[in-house]
Amino acid sequence: MDKAQRRLTKSLGWFAASGAIGFLVDATILTLLMGMASLSPIAARAISFPAAVTVTWLVNRRHAFAGRGLDNLRLEYSGYLAIQLVGALLNFWVFVACLKAWPPLVELPVVALAAGAAVAFAFNFAASQATLYSSRRTR
Repeated sequence: MDKAQRRLTKSLGWFAASGAIGFLVDATILTLLMGMASLSPIAARAISFPAAVTVTWLVNRRHAFAGRGLDNLRLEYSGYLAIQLVGALLNFWVFVACLKAWPPLVELPVVALAAGAAVAFAFNFAASQATLYSSRRTR
C-alpha cells in the first residue's frame, strides 16, 4: 500500500469513527427529546442533527483530514456544513421514507436514523475528500 492509499484508508477510518460518534450524539439527543420533551421524531431530529454535525466536524478536522483544513475556521466550518447539509437532505429523506414505509419504526426511530446515516456517509466522505479537504486544494 502506497502513501496515498494509507492516507485515504486512515481518513476513511477516522471519518467512519467520527460518523459513529456523531450517530451516538444524534441518536442520544433524538431519543431524549422524544422521551423527555415529547417531540416528534422529525422535530427532535431538527435539534439533534446540528449537534452531531458540529461534533463530527471537530473530530474530522483533527483526525480524518488532519493538516488539510483551511486556516479560516469559519470558512472551513461553512464548507463542511454545506456538504453535510446536502448529505442531511439525503439522510433526512431516507429517515422520513423509512418512517412512512414502516410505521412501527416511529416507536424505534433509531433504525430509520441508521438507514439515513448510511446513505449520507458515502456522499459526505466523497464530497469532503474531493472538495474541502482535497490535497489538490490550495490554501
